[in-house]
Amino acid sequence: MSNSVSDSARQAVSPVPAVRSKSVFAGTVAAGLILTAIYDTLLHLRGFPTVRALVSKWKPRIRNSPRLSPDELIRACDLSFMAYVRTVKCVQRSAVLASVLRLNGYDAQIVVGVRSLPFFSHAWVEMDGKPLNENVELLRPLRVLDRF
Repeated sequence: MSNSVSDSARQAVSPVPAVRSKSVFAGTVAAGLILTAIYDTLLHLRGFPTVRALVSKWKPRIRNSPRLSPDELIRACDLSFMAYVRTVKCVQRSAVLASVLRLNGYDAQIVVGVRSLPFFSHAWVEMDGKPLNENVELLRPLRVLDRF
């Protein structure tokens, strides 16, 4: 009887998914953590318009080298949110994820939606008109206020 753990079992418990480059993945987690701190600070000191203006300036970067997939980038950002010292709200999550995706050459948009009764607002990221890492049923009743 072997004591080795199967590859599928190891991947199920590993916090780092099988990615093309673990160093690039780790760097992306670190970048996500730094961006989370920056956007959190800007939201508290300057408000949403400043974050919106900053994120709007980031255009998708043309990459010649292999990049991480959107799913890998989402996972890296999720790990950075878990490591952050404060609760990360949807606006911060969306700003960080959109920025990381754009830095890796993907055309991502932040969408802000609202429901009036009972009041609820939410921000999320879309690529090609499809929400990323979101429950579509939660978004269905929301009226889109802004895309950037």
